Amino acid sequence: MQSAPKPFEAWWEEASRPGATPALQTLLRQFFDLFVRPAPNLTLLRESLVTLIEHIGSADGETEDNLFTVDAFFCLLTAEHNDLLERLPDDYQGLIDTLGMDLGEGLEDPETAKAMGATPELLLAKARALQAPSDMN
Repeated sequence: MQSAPKPFEAWWEEASRPGATPALQTLLRQFFDLFVRPAPNLTLLRESLVTLIEHIGSADGETEDNLFTVDAFFCLLTAEHNDLLERLPDDYQGLIDTLGMDLGEGLEDPETAKAMGATPELLLAKARALQAPSDMN
């Protein structure tokens, strides 16, 4: 069994870039708090992912620093706590993996991002399609 995740602030400090916005920090904190729960509420987790991805696809939120921060945050969090990721349904795992592996690469080459399904628009469609039939027990 893995140890409890370190506090959000430690993840933020490690992953954030200097220009990452306070709004992004708030949205990542909301996701984190839901993700580390012993029994995640899939409905709330889905809503959190949708809101986060809407932000990084918006005029105010789609900055290089925000996108790289999201990429680093999810990459670091899931690498250290894959056990928390694995208890989620496959479609949630796939989306979270994409946020942590492919989002940053897409900044380098938008065509690659499209091919990997890692543009904010494509990620938002995936987030909205997540199934949350009931909370996990």
